[in-house]
Amino acid sequence: AGQPFWLKSTRSRACPQRFSDPGSLANFEAMRVIAGLGNPWPVPKQSRHNLGALVVEALASTFGLERDWCWHWGCLSWICWVRLGEQSESGEGAAAERGEEGECPSVRTATSVPADCRIALVLPSVPYNFSGFAVRRALDELGAQVEDLIVLHDDIDLSPGRHSLKAAGSAGGNRGVRSVQDSLGTDRVRRLRLGVGRPPSGGRIPAAIMTHVLGQLEEDLLAQWRDAAQSGELAKLLEI
Repeated sequence: AGQPFWLKSTRSRACPQRFSDPGSLANFEAMRVIAGLGNPWPVPKQSRHNLGALVVEALASTFGLERDWCWHWGCLSWICWVRLGEQSESGEGAAAERGEEGECPSVRTATSVPADCRIALVLPSVPYNFSGFAVRRALDELGAQVEDLIVLHDDIDLSPGRHSLKAAGSAGGNRGVRSVQDSLGTDRVRRLRLGVGRPPSGGRIPAAIMTHVLGQLEEDLLAQWRDAAQSGELAKLLEI
């Protein structure tokens, strides 16, 4: 199946012409911007630290957008979006540039999402701990506000499979979240914390934590969130 688009080298993807204007994305009036934190290559794509990005990727697949990701240099991120009830605005251009990946499927929309809701999915392709720059630039170029943003990220303080929605507050030691908050100048950033648990031993030792979050993500945990995306439960959780 190969790596998902957000983990592939940006040099292998050219942008459709419509993205050559840095301000062109602002024409898309996003009501929800959902950003998934993760690490780009060479970090293994199914590491625990990439859970946020993998869940956003699963959400894109639910909307039929798995081949509609477009690289945007202005925010160093992969972005796809949809106005529900319409064809994907990025699909035609993306298909022209991604012929080797096969045809882009027609966009399918989740029945649990309101027909007039607009959604942008963002996958920063920068190191996890420096996600803030990419997220802030994505908001700027989408013409969106902090209030429109929901960040998905892994959280060691929650048991695997558990989750928590948080509207504001401390990053809790998560440097990726702290980077987003610092770049946006506020801790009032909505986020969905996705539990991955702490290492079985040395749970408070920084080196053990780093090894744990960069380690292999459990297949059943990823399957749980993919099922939640497919069933519409994730969309309900995110209120989209």
